[in-house]
Amino acid sequence: RYPVTNVEPSMYLGAISELLAGTIVLCFIITWFHDCVTGTNKLWDNPIHNMVGYNNPCAFWDQPPALYFAFLAFCPMVYLAIRYAHLDSLRAKLELAQTRSTHAISAINWLYAASQCIVMGIFVVTPMVSMAEDPKPEDVEKMHYHMRLHSAFFLQLVPCLCLAIVANYYEAYKIGRQSLST
Repeated sequence: RYPVTNVEPSMYLGAISELLAGTIVLCFIITWFHDCVTGTNKLWDNPIHNMVGYNNPCAFWDQPPALYFAFLAFCPMVYLAIRYAHLDSLRAKLELAQTRSTHAISAINWLYAASQCIVMGIFVVTPMVSMAEDPKPEDVEKMHYHMRLHSAFFLQLVPCLCLAIVANYYEAYKIGRQSLST
């Protein structure tokens, strides 16, 4: 049905996932190497681990020098998300003809692209570290505010990505169903 040179928009989602996995691994290595060279312990003594009791991948890039690499590594992900939104919306319009479904799919695609832009906020609002042995209550509240805002920048991506994936399944279902009826 499609020529061999066809580029599926979903390949852009796959590329984003691969870039993210590579970024996590490289940031872990950068942070581990930084800890070895400087004698610090950022892998286990960081705001995320201290607040929730375990690390998540964000702990690997929340502090310099991995923060600088991760910021640059996320930039292609934003570009790929925008490309995905454009191409998948175009494909939906071509395959499904102008229906309400195509408008919904397009809206979801662009919501996901915007979400990828918003997730870059994790590099602007990083978790705060208290330098004081016994921080004041207002300092603790400020640290919690930063952690909540930082988490919100990331967590908003999850439902948007899920919606994009569900829209892909719906689109594939509708396209497959139409081809069976013709």
